[in-house]
Amino acid sequence: AVVSTQSGHYGRGIGPMIFHHPGHILNNTSKFHSRDIIYPFDYSATRIFWSTEDVGKRCSYDCSIDVKNEAPLFKMSYQKQGKTGDIENVCVDALWKEILNSIAELRSKTPDILSIHVKFHKGTFLHGLTERNVLRIIEGLPGSDKLEGYTFCYGRIETVTLEHLVPFNPSQSAKKKKVPTATLR
Repeated sequence: AVVSTQSGHYGRGIGPMIFHHPGHILNNTSKFHSRDIIYPFDYSATRIFWSTEDVGKRCSYDCSIDVKNEAPLFKMSYQKQGKTGDIENVCVDALWKEILNSIAELRSKTPDILSIHVKFHKGTFLHGLTERNVLRIIEGLPGSDKLEGYTFCYGRIETVTLEHLVPFNPSQSAKKKKVPTATLR
């Protein structure tokens, strides 16, 4: 589903995540991928997850990947006490652990609320990098076939271009197409 965000940009809704931009593969360094995960430069998505301030509310966490010292820099911005909080880290798990610890601490103080087990949440999943629909797009980015040591989950697939993605339709109306009718004799 096509979703409009608070900033007025459109993205693809995938469960509790809004996928904005797949980014670009940087082949000149092995720091932007591991055996299991690709970290595309300029990637952006929004994760809807529990708030760090109120146990009954959810919050939007805008996730992105940038470059710092020729390595990926994971960034996140979210609403905290009415202001935008920005955090960044060179490790995606450490970035999310900071948020998860705040949520777990808040939920542990509130009776009759399920607790969050921080050790069972992975930053790569919460950042959207291992979500299967996003992963298929990332594995199809130009240059992904040149990644050494990366194990493809869906096999080497044809390079994804904008023409391969579902056409953008902000009205979300169905388009009627003429279907040839078969004649029986």
